[in-house]
Amino acid sequence: MTNSRQLFKATAVLGGTQIIVTVIGLARNKMLAVMLGPAGVGLAALYFSITTVVGTLTGFGLGNSGVREIAEANKAGDRCRVARVATVVLRFAIFSNIIGALLVCVFQRALSQATFGDTRHAGGVALMGLVILFNNVANAQTCVLQGLQRLKELVNCQIFGALLGTVSSVLIVFFMGERGVAWYLVAFAVFSLIPAWWYLRRVQFPPARVNWARSMEEIRKLFRLGLGVMSSVLLASGVLYITRIIIIRKLGLAASGQYHAAYTLTAFYVGFILRAISTDFFPRLSGLSNEHPAANRLMNEQMEIGLLLALPPLLATLVFAPWVLRILYTGEFVAAAAIVRWQVIGIFFGMVSWPLWHLQLAKGLGLLLLITETLFSLWQVFLYWLCINQWGLAGAGFAYLLACVAHAIGLYFLCRKLSGFACSRRVLLVSIPGLILLLGAFAAQQILPAAYGLITGLILCLVGTVASVYGLQKILGVPLKTLLPRRFAANPFTTVNNVD
Repeated sequence: MTNSRQLFKATAVLGGTQIIVTVIGLARNKMLAVMLGPAGVGLAALYFSITTVVGTLTGFGLGNSGVREIAEANKAGDRCRVARVATVVLRFAIFSNIIGALLVCVFQRALSQATFGDTRHAGGVALMGLVILFNNVANAQTCVLQGLQRLKELVNCQIFGALLGTVSSVLIVFFMGERGVAWYLVAFAVFSLIPAWWYLRRVQFPPARVNWARSMEEIRKLFRLGLGVMSSVLLASGVLYITRIIIIRKLGLAASGQYHAAYTLTAFYVGFILRAISTDFFPRLSGLSNEHPAANRLMNEQMEIGLLLALPPLLATLVFAPWVLRILYTGEFVAAAAIVRWQVIGIFFGMVSWPLWHLQLAKGLGLLLLITETLFSLWQVFLYWLCINQWGLAGAGFAYLLACVAHAIGLYFLCRKLSGFACSRRVLLVSIPGLILLLGAFAAQQILPAAYGLITGLILCLVGTVASVYGLQKILGVPLKTLLPRRFAANPFTTVNNVD
């Protein structure tokens, strides 16, 4: 099977899983929005921001660097090294996040004051320590599965975790109201941990006798890349956190809830493709990081497939944003449509930059990753501050678009330097018409009367969908339905050799 077909199968399978998880998440958000309103959704978003920022600090990026090390060792057939890295990653995740949870409890009042402007939510902030612990241990377990490319187990973890977490969270909020928001996040984290633990324990590793000295040796190797990854994720989380604080201070808590709704509808609605790319593409690229022609070809192929898969849902999101927000949340959230439309165009540029971003990671260039992401994050914060002050809530969407354009351009020239990367002719033939369709749909919604704008948008959605299906079939050379598997191969990892 060619690289393109393998990439499509993995992206389609994992992307389909993310669609299911996203639909479950949107249903959960709908029920929470009905029960809590914009202010309650904004409260949950701020709690979530705390767990993301602090959890990134306590994770040290070892999960992502562990994926790279496990993928390389697995490809080389070094099963003993796989077992050592997996053991170290899991042990360190438990140890570091217990410390992180305790620190959150100690500084609960300070974190509440910094986030909410008062200490009334200090108890809820303390509970975020448990969320951080459970989430990061679950992430460490799924990173081991990802490095081994155990797609079936990853899919099951995500679906079962989302289902169980949604049921528990809705019940908690139903009985406790706004007081249950913090507890709902704890319950959701618990049900993310349980499936990951269950499926990882079924993988048969060689016995790994990893003493303290060997653990520190492995941790030092993982830190070289992990700290760069941690800084990158932390900066992205920090930008989102600061953006929400800017919105709260300028526009109020309800506006923060509307921004969260827009962010969910765009970044998460189409983000299933981005997460699918990371899950399968990153281990593949890691194995080719020093083979530049092959790595460049893989990045072009993934970029082309990602753009074709993303175009129809992006067009639909842009056209139907007000109706979708009303259905998924309530009529109070319709104002967020102005943000969504700008963000949709930004995500299209994100589909270009996302495969390129992984090259630094695959090459183990942690320091370079830290420098580039720091500069990008400072640029983002400046754009959000400027645009929100200038245009209010809609300015947040425009700032997102400007940031994504700058990120794509910067990464393109960086990858040219690192590997001689250049966009293939086929990528240009996909990206330019796709951008024209998106801009046309955006202009129709902004300029034309509502009925004519909707009709024009529907036509453009149809054109984009037909073009995407035709493009995918031309790339792959076979009908799409023949590439979608009925079930996943088990790909067992069953070895019994001892590790000294």
